[in-house]
Amino acid sequence: MIEKTKNHLKKYNRIIKIKYFFTFLVLVFVTSSCSLSNIKGQELTPKVPEIISKKEVVVKLKPKEKVRPKPKEITLLALGDIMLSRGIGRAMVRRDNDYPFKFMDGYLKKGDIVFANLESMLGESKDKAGRNKKPYFKKPYNFLATPEASKVLKKAGLTILSLANNHAMDFGPSPIAETRRLLSKEGIGFFGAGKNLREAREAASVNLGDTNFSFIGYTIAHPDVFATKEKPGAASIYERYVIDDVRTLRKKTDVLIVSLHWGKEYKEQPTKWQRGLARKIIDAGADIIIGHHPHVLQGVEFYKNKPIAYSLGNFIFDQKSGRTTGGAIFEYKFKGSELYSFGIIPISRVNTYYPKVSSGKARNDTLKELIEISTPLNKDKTYLDALKSFSVLLDDKEKKKNLEKNKNKKIKQDILN
Repeated sequence: MIEKTKNHLKKYNRIIKIKYFFTFLVLVFVTSSCSLSNIKGQELTPKVPEIISKKEVVVKLKPKEKVRPKPKEITLLALGDIMLSRGIGRAMVRRDNDYPFKFMDGYLKKGDIVFANLESMLGESKDKAGRNKKPYFKKPYNFLATPEASKVLKKAGLTILSLANNHAMDFGPSPIAETRRLLSKEGIGFFGAGKNLREAREAASVNLGDTNFSFIGYTIAHPDVFATKEKPGAASIYERYVIDDVRTLRKKTDVLIVSLHWGKEYKEQPTKWQRGLARKIIDAGADIIIGHHPHVLQGVEFYKNKPIAYSLGNFIFDQKSGRTTGGAIFEYKFKGSELYSFGIIPISRVNTYYPKVSSGKARNDTLKELIEISTPLNKDKTYLDALKSFSVLLDDKEKKKNLEKNKNKKIKQDILN
């Protein structure tokens, strides 16, 4: 009995061991299966990224600070009176149309804006019946250039012209309209005369890059020359017109140039009235004043750091007495809308009337003359000291450096003496 019980226990222990063994195998199998299924799951079912809307994926970056480009340098060349009639007109027929500008050798093309006073309107000298047109009213001198002169002006490099002068109505209203038409066809700007007072007072604008230049012009003359509300003609240099126009334009433009046909002929100094009006115009907002009519070079006044050129003299004109053959081109340089330099380019003559850029003694003589006639107009002589090097830096930061430079610079003896 005891022996039988022992055998039964041994058999029971073997069964228990076998159960534990199988249980262990099952656990190992299940664990392995889970691991494999996880690995396979990773291989067969890659993780799908969460879908994000376009709005959510936009990355906001801090904008870069805009670097403002340096303003473009702009050069304005201002010339004196241009008259392409009478003796000059005959020379154009005898030689060729471009002859009056021949000796400038394309110099005017250096200017971004090239401005002058056109002393002779353009149009046909004969009427439809072939008869010579009669002057509009009696006066000693009457000028009318040919229509082809508009092409000559364009080819020479002129870009804008004042029509406000005492010869605007020499042959009546039709040449004003014809001049405006011909110049417009050539792409040359104009101002100062028109079919009525409103048109005569309109500004001409030039846009260069981001800078707008506006030109307006007025003249002294016989009352018959002046435009009215109904009548063609030139804009009168009536103070209220000028000041009102300057104040209005000051709000609309970057650079405002006022052209004035005024003063006493052949005199080297402006009148007291001119100087007073010029200062009022600057106070009203003008940047530059450019004068014509005396046919000779007059002084330059620097008022509130702005140049007032009372007369540039003749550029092309058939005059040869006294100082009428002198003259200069005035050069204004801008950085954007800031006038930073004023300079003088003296001119001399070929064959009595025709301009060329001066050199040597002739150049220095013109500079010396300009400084002499400008001296009574300027209490601050530092401008004229700087002008001895042919240009003045008007920028406040540069002005001191410019003046210091001129103190140390030796000026040629023929300029000083």
